[in-house]
Amino acid sequence: MNFSKSFIKIIQFGYPFLVGLGILGECVFYNKIGVKILRYSTIMDILISPIATLTDSPSRFIALLVLIGIIVIFILTLYHYRNKTWAHKLSGNKSFDSFTNEQVVDHLNNLFLIFLVLIMFSYFLGLSTGFGEVVSNRIKNKQAEYNTKLVFNNGETENVYLLHTNSMYNIYFSKGNKNVKIAPIGTLKNIEITNNPKLN
Repeated sequence: MNFSKSFIKIIQFGYPFLVGLGILGECVFYNKIGVKILRYSTIMDILISPIATLTDSPSRFIALLVLIGIIVIFILTLYHYRNKTWAHKLSGNKSFDSFTNEQVVDHLNNLFLIFLVLIMFSYFLGLSTGFGEVVSNRIKNKQAEYNTKLVFNNGETENVYLLHTNSMYNIYFSKGNKNVKIAPIGTLKNIEITNNPKLN
């Protein structure tokens, strides 16, 4: 089966769709801690947000690739067994008997895109909701790891739980304080990771 038509549509509409998902995901995540993130984001931050989410953790990216792979295998299986009754039912068609091969391919390409959209939507929304809850609970239950030191231009330092850094702001929590702090990038001299598990 040829997925070329699906890939053409993905190329045409994929990135705007990803940007929309990225914006939705960011809003859902930060809403869990009471921050209206779009007020503190530039256009560039919004455009790269879906890419940042996908590349933030290799395991997340691999998990998404596995989900997409399962969809591809499912669609190829339906095409291979397109003459079977169960394949007709799973594909949402009563029968492919009256379809030409091209019509079957078109139908399954559309089905692939529908599943892909649902998977991507669920993936981004699920990650944002889940991690938003995790961060919120860590702060509420005083379980956050304050393993980042902010060094300000005036020489003051502060150990914090650094939540996010974009092109304009650092968003963080101070130890013993449940209030979200948002500091402009220009107020900092540097950011020091004091307890880096990758280097310990």
